[in-house]
Amino acid sequence: MIDAILYIAATAAFSDDDPMPQGAVKTNDDKSLIYYRGKMLPDDERITVLVSGTYTGTGTAERLFNAIENDSEKMALYTSVHDLTPRTVVDEEGNETTIAPPFAFGMLAESKLAVPKTITARQTRLVLAKHELLSEVERAIGAIEDPEQRQIAGIEWGYAGYFERSAPWLTHMAEQLGMGDADVDTMFIQGSTL
Repeated sequence: MIDAILYIAATAAFSDDDPMPQGAVKTNDDKSLIYYRGKMLPDDERITVLVSGTYTGTGTAERLFNAIENDSEKMALYTSVHDLTPRTVVDEEGNETTIAPPFAFGMLAESKLAVPKTITARQTRLVLAKHELLSEVERAIGAIEDPEQRQIAGIEWGYAGYFERSAPWLTHMAEQLGMGDADVDTMFIQGSTL
């Protein structure tokens, strides 16, 4: 799944027969922002993808909103719809309070993703390449102190069709790559999407 924040400059260009993508929507005049989740990004010239990323469970939305906040062009489009100007409100007793709107206008529910028990060798190599660790694997296997575990890791790496998350050799190799259990879990989750 892909999460994205979409910007639409002219919502009037859409209709009931040709609707905007579904998601959490924020509008201002004829402009709109949509927090979107789907299998593929919309392919439509009327839609600007401000930011997108693979849904990896809890924390995905935070990464997307941070990416917008750190890009002045994206931020300009974002704030043209979602006004972040602090507002003064008066309560029943006449007391004034200034409230700054939250940066995130809306998002879809997130939950921690289950860690796959296995991923294919292809998925493993792709996710390691994505994190620039693929070239380090041979070194990491060679650095495993126990000769038997080192040999097992070499055989598994070279010949296995899939990798088991709970395999002891994988834990040894991950340690050599400077990865903890949470890092390996994240890699298995990401790898399962590739």
